This record gives sequence, C-alpha cells and structure tokens, in this order.
Amino acid sequence: MNRFARTVAPMMLLFSLSICLSAQTPTDWRFTPLLSESPLTLANGSSVYPGLPVMSGNTLTFAGYKSDFFDPSGIYQSNSGTITKIADTRTRIPNDGRRFDHFGGSLIANGDQVAFTGAPTSNGGEGVYLSQSGNLSVIADSSTTLPGSTSKLASAYFADGRNNINSE
Repeated sequence: MNRFARTVAPMMLLFSLSICLSAQTPTDWRFTPLLSESPLTLANGSSVYPGLPVMSGNTLTFAGYKSDFFDPSGIYQSNSGTITKIADTRTRIPNDGRRFDHFGGSLIANGDQVAFTGAPTSNGGEGVYLSQSGNLSVIADSSTTLPGSTSKLASAYFADGRNNINSE
C-alpha cells in the first residue's frame, strides 16, 4: 500500500467500528470491527480494500478499492458477513452499454437502495445511478437535461452529506 493508504486505512478502521453493548457499564463496552484495513476477498476471488461504510439497518454499503484509495473499483454491500457486488468495473452502465471505469468514493444507502456516482473511461456517461433490489438504473447522467435549464449534467458527487451537481 502507498503512504496515503497506510495513513487513511487506520482512520477508516476507527470509523468502521460498531459499539456493541455487551455489559452493564460503559467500561465493559466492546468494539466489533465491521471492516478493517485488510483487503476483503470477494466471491470471484478478487480482493478489495473497503472504503468508509454507510450503515442502513443491518446492511453495510461501501466503495471498494483495488490497491490505492484514489479510485474506487466497485460498490459493495455486506449483510450478515456476506459481501455482494452492487456494481464494479465489469458492470455495464445502464442506457449506455459501456462498462464503469471508476466510482465516486461516497454513496447514499437506504436498505437495498444504493445511490452512487460512476463513469466510463471515455467522455460522457458520468452520472448518478441507483441500485434497487439488484436492478441498476440511471437517476441522471451526462445525457440528462437539468430541470429548468438547457444544460446537461456534467458531473455529480456526494460529499459531506450534500448532493453536488454541476452542469456544462
């Protein structure tokens, strides 16, 4: 791992802990790691490093990184320890046909609904996508005209709890 990853991974571990009350007094609280700085092995045998998670009920959703913490290579969920893929670099972009090349590092999750940003390597196709019950759809992409405007969506990302949308 590069220096940035070695610095960020321990911080991610701290944010990825869940407090489990297992005794009567706060001094007996135990922390159970939900994710760690170690890579996770997916069903296909590949490994990803988990990004900062979003918890919704018993479901943990996170961006996965191949080797560094700059470009997520997929969006994943874990429920009861089973990791499932929402989308990765082998997933075709809805209404586009090209494959995702990269994803935004932050996302929004509510149960089985996951909103995330992603894009292919070539121009166009960047957008906000929704996975719901395993079905992937477009919320808005570079072909979407923004409401009340003639401008098309140029970029979108989630940061600090705010939705940020830029037009051409």
